[in-house]
Amino acid sequence: MAIAAGAEAERLDLDVFMSQASEYNELGSGIEKLTRLLMNLNLTHPMPVKRIHELMTWVASGDYDRNRRRGSYVTRDEPVRPRAEASDAGRALRRALSQHVPRRRESIADAGKQLSDWLRALGDDD
Repeated sequence: MAIAAGAEAERLDLDVFMSQASEYNELGSGIEKLTRLLMNLNLTHPMPVKRIHELMTWVASGDYDRNRRRGSYVTRDEPVRPRAEASDAGRALRRALSQHVPRRRESIADAGKQLSDWLRALGDDD
């Protein structure tokens, strides 16, 4: 958090930052969510609040505990299992898509409605 904030780091509130991270994907209008998505597509590293959101999700899922504390991860001395790893990657991708696609669809529909309402309001001024 301090690295992302730079010189203003002393004025930051960790609780507020963590709250922003937990609400990152949930709050905002369709246009705001769509803007965040498009903005992240052009970044080499996601915004700090997005990175914290992903870390919090990783910890909440139990994967952090399995990996870090119990050592449940593949090490270099273990045999390579390409099929199993590809299968695991496919499952993880399906799970991620099943969570994100419906939310993005709703955001795009909401953004379209907001744009339509805005254009309609502009037409009413004539």
